Amino acid sequence: MKKLIILSAVLIVLSSCKQKENNPNLSHHDLHPGCKHEEELGKVVDSFNLKLTPLYNSNLPANILIFKADSLIKDFNISKSQFRSEVSKMCQDQISYFKAEIFYKNGNFKESIKQINNSIGKYPYVFGDNATALAANYVKLKDYESAKSYIDSLRKGDYIYHYANAQYYECIKNKEKAIEFYQSIVNDSSKKRRFYFKIAQNRLKELNKNNVVFESEIIFPTMKPGSQTYLQ
Repeated sequence: MKKLIILSAVLIVLSSCKQKENNPNLSHHDLHPGCKHEEELGKVVDSFNLKLTPLYNSNLPANILIFKADSLIKDFNISKSQFRSEVSKMCQDQISYFKAEIFYKNGNFKESIKQINNSIGKYPYVFGDNATALAANYVKLKDYESAKSYIDSLRKGDYIYHYANAQYYECIKNKEKAIEFYQSIVNDSSKKRRFYFKIAQNRLKELNKNNVVFESEIIFPTMKPGSQTYLQ
């Protein structure tokens, strides 16, 4: 199957080159009209993110930030352009998640959960940042059973898998399991670039003390444009 995919890709490239030879005046976008379309979509998303980022950086009261976020998506949807229509749902989901972050930071955990669910929509599976954010809210509500259900939905390949699990087990004061997950982070050299590597080292030191002070929350991953938490 893999060889077939590679062969198909090669044939596409050769076909494009042949078209270029036969039509030397054709531009890249003439040969690949889909690329131009993707570029235009990218420009629309970048423009939207440029307006959303200042809201993340703002210290305005939560109610004003929520109002501005709602106004941003309302103004965005007024336009009837094809490109805006195609990314409208994605931008709406970004706004919902932004509002979830604001509500979480201000202690309105039930409303935060509602906004995350809005951003997920009818998608049947919840994992990654959404699952971690939901778990973070349920831990704050001390609904550890619901929090565990979302922690369990994380895939082992998720960048946040080991760290979120370690934090969850700290929250329920399961010292052994927390140490197990933190240790798996420290033992994995590929995780040295992750933002939580040093944190895991420090938590292991704390958990090995006689009088342990357990953490009481799980990270709520941000989706601030350009933050790239998963690469940090």
